[in-house]
Amino acid sequence: MRSKPMSTKRRTLGTRIRHARQARELTQVALAKRLRTKQDTLSKWERDARVPRMLTLMALADALDTSLDFLIRGRVEGSGLPG
Repeated sequence: MRSKPMSTKRRTLGTRIRHARQARELTQVALAKRLRTKQDTLSKWERDARVPRMLTLMALADALDTSLDFLIRGRVEGSGLPG
């Protein structure tokens, strides 16, 4: 049985972080350096094994040139990312 592609609204925080990072053609290492964190920590966020703090989410949104609304709720409007 084939599964349908996940809609933007059904994605988790981690998959939205990964999607935004990949859309910007950034590696985990490059984004982690921008955020002054470890690549392992970023990997845990993308796998939903950990949740970044609010200030870190704000820094992520800035580093990924997207909105907090996109990262947290999956709203694409104003995120700079294709739907």
